[in-house]
Amino acid sequence: LQTQKPIATLTGHRNPVYSIAFSPDGLTLASASSDKTIKLWIWDFDKLMAFGCNWIRDYLRTNTPDSF
Repeated sequence: LQTQKPIATLTGHRNPVYSIAFSPDGLTLASASSDKTIKLWIWDFDKLMAFGCNWIRDYLRTNTPDSF
């Protein structure tokens, strides 16, 4: 969020996406587009966890006060 850089690009709709929603378990994303399609995106939870852990490690490495 801080860098405002995308972590993934989902391609599939031909027109702009106007609505998204996650499933209750957080593993599926639904997107609705003006091209009159709905797409379901299945997240690879292991890859997301690896990305998150790497991000946290890098953040702590560069943002930890010297007093720690």
